[in-house]
Amino acid sequence: MIKRLGIRAHDLGTLSPKELVSELVRFDLQGVQLAPLKAFEHVKTHEDFIDTQTSDGIMLPFQEHNKDVFLFGCYLNHSHDQVNKLEANSRITKGYIDVARRHKVKLVGTETFTLNENGKPHPLDHTDQGYYAFLKNIEHLVAYAEDNKVFFGIEPAFHHIICDIERTKRLLRDLSSRSVRLIFDPCNLMTPELAKNQKGFFEDYFEAFEAYTDIIHFKDFIYEKGDKVFLTAGHGHLDHQHLKAVANQSKHAFDLILEGMSAHELTKAVEHLKY
Repeated sequence: MIKRLGIRAHDLGTLSPKELVSELVRFDLQGVQLAPLKAFEHVKTHEDFIDTQTSDGIMLPFQEHNKDVFLFGCYLNHSHDQVNKLEANSRITKGYIDVARRHKVKLVGTETFTLNENGKPHPLDHTDQGYYAFLKNIEHLVAYAEDNKVFFGIEPAFHHIICDIERTKRLLRDLSSRSVRLIFDPCNLMTPELAKNQKGFFEDYFEAFEAYTDIIHFKDFIYEKGDKVFLTAGHGHLDHQHLKAVANQSKHAFDLILEGMSAHELTKAVEHLKY
């Protein structure tokens, strides 16, 4: 079932932590997906956020108003072969896990990206070379999250290395960790073929990963001349009604994150999703 509604913090604009929490109160949202560098002007680097004084100050208004950070977005590429950058990304990710442990944020999330350091598609992303590059570089991060009792969230996407249901199953088997969770963005996993049978796609996904999924991203898509274009929810071809129905039939509780909505759209979406 859909338990709580939230939004990506930076979709509300660049605000102070207090202003951000005030917006959550205004729109009757329970929490956010927080990417600090995108949400707060005073956080210039990941190291700024990891600093105890800075992160404590950011989290205080959430605690005071009983609002939650559903997950920290720490979307860094762990799949390429640039050693110095990989080491830096690992240090940053561990820093986010430390902050999550200290403030009882249950999830630190990332995407699987590509073999290119800049994240652009690589012709070998969907081969074993791409798969094992990602697996090898996150195993120690998953172990670190498990040691710190924080969930390590992975968001599959067709344009990245973990690109479909079968690859996601393989990854969960190979990682074999109780700390791994999935962030389900149906639009990111969508292909033209899946778009023709979305009901089947949603049902297959939840049958395989219901117990592993804590977060659902809520947006939309269309295909224009063969290219996928992302839109805000309700403006494209995603079957939101069936997605909502399948999620609500589950005994597992999901947090739903709205993406890219205007204030007017957000008000309507919150009212619609509550009933």
